[in-house]
Amino acid sequence: MKLREFISNIPETIDHIPLEDKLNGPKQKFLGVGWQTDTDYLFVETHTPPTELSKRTILSFIASHYDPCGYISPIILPLKLFLHELWSEKLAWDEKLPEKLINSWNNLINDWQIGTVQIPRLISTLPVDNRIYQLHCFSDASLTAMGCAVYLRTLNPISKISQVSLLFSKTKIKPLKSNNKLTVPRLELIAAKIGTNALVYVYKELSHLNITVPLFLWIDSSAVLGWLTGKNPTNEIFVSNCLNHIRKIPDLLVQHVSGLDNPADICSRGLINCQQLQQQKVWWNGPPWLTTESWPQTEIRPFLSNDPPKLPSPNIAMTFHTQTELNTRTIDPSLFSRLPKLLRIFAFSLRFIYKLRPKAQIFPQQFNIDYNRTFPAYFEIYLAKTLLIKQEQQILPPPDKDNESLGLFLDNDGILRAKGRLGNSNLPDNTIEPIYLPSHSPLTKLIVYEYHLLNHHSSPLLTLSMVRRKYWLPKGRKIVSQVIYKSCLPCRRFVAKPFDPPPFPPLPSERVELLRPFLSVGLDYCGPLRIFDPNQAERKRKPLTKKYWIVLWVCLSSRALSLDLVPDLTNQSFLLAFRRFVAKCGLPKKVFSDNAPTFTSFQKALEPQFGIKNIEWDFRAPLAAWKSGHYERLVALIKYHLRRSLAIGAIPKLFSLDHITTVIAEIETIINSRPIAYDSSNPADPRPLRPIDFLKPLDHEHSQLLEKPITNSLLPPSSNQRTLTLLWKAIQRNIGRFKTQWTSDYILSLRERNKNQKSPSRFPKEGDLVIVYNDVSPISLWPLATILEIYTNTSDFPSTAKIKMLSGHITTRSVKHLIPLETFEERDTHSPPIIETNKIPDPLNNPSVESNYLELRSRKIPRH
Repeated sequence: MKLREFISNIPETIDHIPLEDKLNGPKQKFLGVGWQTDTDYLFVETHTPPTELSKRTILSFIASHYDPCGYISPIILPLKLFLHELWSEKLAWDEKLPEKLINSWNNLINDWQIGTVQIPRLISTLPVDNRIYQLHCFSDASLTAMGCAVYLRTLNPISKISQVSLLFSKTKIKPLKSNNKLTVPRLELIAAKIGTNALVYVYKELSHLNITVPLFLWIDSSAVLGWLTGKNPTNEIFVSNCLNHIRKIPDLLVQHVSGLDNPADICSRGLINCQQLQQQKVWWNGPPWLTTESWPQTEIRPFLSNDPPKLPSPNIAMTFHTQTELNTRTIDPSLFSRLPKLLRIFAFSLRFIYKLRPKAQIFPQQFNIDYNRTFPAYFEIYLAKTLLIKQEQQILPPPDKDNESLGLFLDNDGILRAKGRLGNSNLPDNTIEPIYLPSHSPLTKLIVYEYHLLNHHSSPLLTLSMVRRKYWLPKGRKIVSQVIYKSCLPCRRFVAKPFDPPPFPPLPSERVELLRPFLSVGLDYCGPLRIFDPNQAERKRKPLTKKYWIVLWVCLSSRALSLDLVPDLTNQSFLLAFRRFVAKCGLPKKVFSDNAPTFTSFQKALEPQFGIKNIEWDFRAPLAAWKSGHYERLVALIKYHLRRSLAIGAIPKLFSLDHITTVIAEIETIINSRPIAYDSSNPADPRPLRPIDFLKPLDHEHSQLLEKPITNSLLPPSSNQRTLTLLWKAIQRNIGRFKTQWTSDYILSLRERNKNQKSPSRFPKEGDLVIVYNDVSPISLWPLATILEIYTNTSDFPSTAKIKMLSGHITTRSVKHLIPLETFEERDTHSPPIIETNKIPDPLNNPSVESNYLELRSRKIPRH
């Protein structure tokens, strides 16, 4: 591909490029931001305000100012505050503004200027070889908004000259639903949090500059500094969450700045127009002292503190070089599959630490630890559990919504508990004030699963009821259901659903093309039939009957069938039946069948033993009878006629082979005479199309072919050239009518039978652990298997799969017979992993383990 549209602030560098491959004019855009190439300035343009005022047009006007780095955020802030007021009025998107709001908008727009704000693209003029880069972020908050500004300070260590340039800015409006809960100190804390995020973002984006640490965060709130230094401790969950977020940033240096020198004050209060913004040197280059080595030193008094006054000291700062302990797990519960194992290992770890450092006071003094004890004592388990709960509560603190609705408080052990209205009841203390468990904690999942096992695999509602006797889980029903489904294999076996079946693919060409009858056939066995054996009767031997099977050949295009009788299922008998079929109907080109051993072995012997090379054999997936519905339906029709024809009187009788052969031949003719298209009730309409019309076009029993009947015989004795010509013309006329009916009636009726299906979303994948459907045994005994390979149908949807059983046997099954027990993604993502328990053996890793299943009443087998 040819590159074009070149532009540069130094024209000499692109003089060799053809004129048609260069951009015209100095005013261009680079990644959406304006660029004046002759002066090498970036610019952001302000647009004309809308004339028709509604919430939609005002929002569109604000969004039309593309400013990804926030250079003009101070002049956009008043517009955002006005839109914030529109949201509080709950106006519709296209509703016209009230007169009061129109006047407010006019007062706001009177000072608006349509112009351009220019920003130098050159950040520093210092030599590139001797540069030190620092990031400084200033944050501030007002009663209505919060903001931050990030600056890059470039220092030459030799000449001690430094330059400061604005890189990034961000503003945020005070939330509507905050009411009076967000005081000014809290807003300042949120602004500090926004500034921290902005620092990290810019630091990652400029990683190629090798910016020196620490990262500087400047705030003008003594209250926030008091919280960060720990001199003003607080138990408020919201404040703790924000402090934890700031403290976890490595190499962060927080310092105090005077409100008069804070450039973030501009973006938290806003400016009127772009001209006023362009003149704010503090906004573009930071406070003047930032370019010097003498930064201000201010006396800081902790907010709302009763500490005695202290002597002036250097600027108060906190440096966080590593992540704090609040965000580091002493032991990770997600690495364990059972709660007892986790508590036992953690208790042994605490015992080991106590033995190394007895003065650590891990255990209460009234307890004596027996180091020779094989299993931990009760108080060791209790202490381990308490520490784990405190750890998870500190790492995953509750949101403000849960803190307010549940009335969370710290008990004497430092554990968060929820208040309730059951204080006057006789329930246990843990039930009245349950322990708060974070929803997404791996410890919560282990506790829920343990209650589920202790109550003999109880239902989600019963498990939740037992858990809430001691613990409180936000979104308890959802969490309990997820834990039981993902972690408990026995329970998942009973509730798992099969993979989504693929949509119906287009019908094969053999069914929608008019071909020679029996050129493409479906093959199946029907039976067995018990036929009276006279040889056995003469010898007075039992049984008096012999088994016979019906071989069924079904034409896919004409829906005709051919029946034959065989004495057994051996290859020799089927070979004779195949020869009789070829002699009667011709050699088929393609055969569809199931995986019967007779068919599979015969197909393998076609070419080497019989020299037949032109037959294509298509075997369907095992046990997937619905994939052969075009001939399985005719098996039901044959059984329908046989059962009624052979049941004479109240007691079925035995018939000879000749009688049964005659009945089967008659049933073949009857089924071939059935209509396969719409049969009109109007006698003037043509007869419906039947399969026998393609086999016997001159079937006088059901059709009158000639205009005048000749005689009862097909070829009268006085036949001559004229009668033969009439007969030939009648046959051709009927064949043409049959083809027309087949195309216009039968094929179109197949299209009407199409069923709309939802697009499948749960596809099987290689490596998935599945349960294989079995209609003989109960679901608790259905075998497990692993998917080795996926086969798709003509529409590229998964249709069948090659699976490996526990015994090592490899077979093929339809997707509808595979029920996912654990998918490949869940094996790597869900926590806790599939549970390893003494009650539930792992047959995949230990096939020799025999599971003692409880034989219950037979469940209703689902129909797939």
